[in-house]
Amino acid sequence: MIRSYTQKGRLTAAALAVTTALLAASPSASAGKISDLSSGAWSGGAFTNAHTGAFSHCAANAKYRSGVALYFAVTGARQWSMAFSAKHWRFERGQKYAVQYQVDDGPVIHTDAIAKSAALMQVHLPVNGRVFSRFQHGTTLKVASGRKVMRFALTGAGPMLNKLVRCASHHAGAAESGPRSSSRKAPVARTGARLTDVSYR
Repeated sequence: MIRSYTQKGRLTAAALAVTTALLAASPSASAGKISDLSSGAWSGGAFTNAHTGAFSHCAANAKYRSGVALYFAVTGARQWSMAFSAKHWRFERGQKYAVQYQVDDGPVIHTDAIAKSAALMQVHLPVNGRVFSRFQHGTTLKVASGRKVMRFALTGAGPMLNKLVRCASHHAGAAESGPRSSSRKAPVARTGARLTDVSYR
């Protein structure tokens, strides 16, 4: 069951800091929050660039009973990503970690996660209509890294993702039906596999 990371639709200071750090790998880190966004247990908003003041991205998050928060973000360039954070994690900033993720019984996607901070991992998602649709209509997201598999109920994720796309389109000044393609190398999708095949002890 998902619990909101916020109270009364407002991000806590810690959640706001994590959300604004989501896209800090770009030359200009994101900064101020310019609008609020909420959808069920998810909440977030639109954020600006620290140096230019221009729109950077829209993001939303939800926190789970495990203590791990799940984030989704859509940029002004219509690229999208997901991220995970937990207070007890200790990663080396900038380090890449091999991860696998799967929505319901869809293909297992093998890609890299980047440590944006000691407690935050970001995964850039492929700009692919089928992948986006799986997240919109899926019920469970499974993410494997090292010897652990994390499971997240995607309750309310569909309406939230739709709001993120509309938010990014509005603030970027252009209407899009979904994230736009990018030059980023696509992750490898392995059909017929399941993350339960690599469930860890």
